[in-house]
Amino acid sequence: MKQVIKVHVSKMTGKLEGFKSISSDTVSNKFCHERHFGTRNMEGLTIKKYGKYTYFKNLILICKKNPHTNFSLWTKRTDVVIPYLNKNEKPDNLILIYSNPKTNHILRKVPRHFDKVFNNVSKDLYKDEQNCTGQQCKNCLLCYKKDTTQIIIEAVKHSKNVPDDICKVCYSQQMLSTFRKNCRPSLQRNEALAERELKENEIPVILDAFFRFSAHGELITETLN
Repeated sequence: MKQVIKVHVSKMTGKLEGFKSISSDTVSNKFCHERHFGTRNMEGLTIKKYGKYTYFKNLILICKKNPHTNFSLWTKRTDVVIPYLNKNEKPDNLILIYSNPKTNHILRKVPRHFDKVFNNVSKDLYKDEQNCTGQQCKNCLLCYKKDTTQIIIEAVKHSKNVPDDICKVCYSQQMLSTFRKNCRPSLQRNEALAERELKENEIPVILDAFFRFSAHGELITETLN
């Protein structure tokens, strides 16, 4: 008998206070590890592979079961999203935000099947265009409504020397490796969403108007141990 999957829902704090999220462990995500540390830092690590689309498909199932909720998903995984949605329907209540990895390079063309692009820039650049300016998300909602701007621009806050790739200064990698490492076991529970499709009774009921996918982590196709 297959073990029942219990999806872990996080209650967010700080800038994301008032939101809940289904997230995963950034540290053990192979895609995130390679973006942050490079492909050469894999010695001694064991790779676990999953179905390419399973995790993403389960997020879509959650959207379909909760049509009253607006879901927003940040991802760099065009290699997962585009081929899957070329053959499958995207729910109307899912907002897909392409997380542009290139800093100080505003991407103004939204990729196919996505709704918005999230860009990161140095504080002193594109000042007049910065529209994600540190306010709490619940007081803004640019990312959680379709009838707002498609191009979102935020100043990088936690690095004096901004690298070309935002993943090199990933706040989630830093947090979950240090003062928030106690959160990792709970986030790792959601790796189960990459193992198989959720059954109807395993899909969580969401009562919030707005909900976030991947406040930590990314779409899961491979993990590291």
